[in-house]
Amino acid sequence: MDDIVVRIHPAGEHSRVDVRSTSAVTRPFPTSYNRGMAKQSIAAVVALIVISNAVSSVRGQSLEEVKRLLLLYPKPVAAIAVTKDRVYREAPALKFDEYRPAGVKGKLPAVILIHGDAPPDVLKDIKDWAVYVSYGRLLASRGFVAIIFNHRSSEEFSKLHESASDVDRMVKYIQTHAETLGIDAEALSVWAFSAGGPYLAPLFRATPHGVRCFLAFYAVMGIPESATASPELREEFSPAAALPQNFAVPIFVARAGRDDPSFNKLNDGFLIKAIEKNAAIRIMNYQSGQHAFDIFDDQPETRRVITEALAFLKANTARHP
Repeated sequence: MDDIVVRIHPAGEHSRVDVRSTSAVTRPFPTSYNRGMAKQSIAAVVALIVISNAVSSVRGQSLEEVKRLLLLYPKPVAAIAVTKDRVYREAPALKFDEYRPAGVKGKLPAVILIHGDAPPDVLKDIKDWAVYVSYGRLLASRGFVAIIFNHRSSEEFSKLHESASDVDRMVKYIQTHAETLGIDAEALSVWAFSAGGPYLAPLFRATPHGVRCFLAFYAVMGIPESATASPELREEFSPAAALPQNFAVPIFVARAGRDDPSFNKLNDGFLIKAIEKNAAIRIMNYQSGQHAFDIFDDQPETRRVITEALAFLKANTARHP
C-alpha cells in the first residue's frame, strides 16, 4: 500500500500543509491545505486529524506513522478484554471493536466513539489506529465498555447521509444487543472527534434512549464554509441548529484554542447557541491546544482535559450519582 505523506511548510500566517500520496496514481485525496484561504473541505484531512500549520512536530510523517501515534495519557495497567471485528452492518460490511474490563460481570456503561472523516482508503482501518486502541483500553480500565467502530466516508459531504446512517445503525445495534454485550442500555455515552462533529446533529435532534451524555473533542461542529454543500444539508448537520431549547443531556466540549480558525468559527457558533438555548454544557477551552491535541500536545493540560472528560463520563453514567 502506498503511503500518504504529511508535510508542513512553515511560512508565517500563510503556511500550508501538503497531504499527498506517494503513488503515481491519481487518488481522490486533496493535495494541499492553506489555512489562510481554507479552500478545501474537511474531507481533505486525515481521519480524526486535521493537521494545523502549527504542528511542526509531524513534519514529514507518513500516514502509517500517524496511525501509530498513541494517546498522550498514562497507559492503563488493568487487564482489558478486547473483542474485535464484530459486524454491526452487513451491507456494506462494517465492524466495531469492543473493549471492556476483564473479568467484570454484569452490565456496564458504554461509550460509543465517533471518528472523523477522510477518503475511504484512509478510513477503512481507523478503528485500529493506535489512538483509538488507546482510548478503548483507557475507557475499559475505568469501568466502561468502549465501542470503537468504522463508519463510511462522507466523500466530501456528497454521501453524508450514508455515513450518518452508519452512526445511527451503530447506536441502535448497541441498544438492541446490550443484553448480549453486557452493556447497560440505560447508560450510554457518545464521544465525537474532529469531523465526527456533524454526526452529533441528528443525535441532538432526537436523542436515542439511554444516552446520558455527549462529548466532543476538537470536533468540527458543522460543515465548513469551504465545503460544497446545500443550505439544507448544512442545516441538517449543524449541531447548533439541531440543539433543542433547554437541552438537558449534558455535553462536554473540549475546544482546541489553536485549531484552524474556520473550524473554531463553527465550534464557537455552537457554544454560543448552546448557551443561548440554556443547554447543559461543560466547556474546556484548551488555549494552547491544537487539533488532535490528545496525540500531538504532550502537555499536562492535555492529560487534565482527558481526566476531566473521564470524570464527566463517570458522573453522568453512574446508576446512583
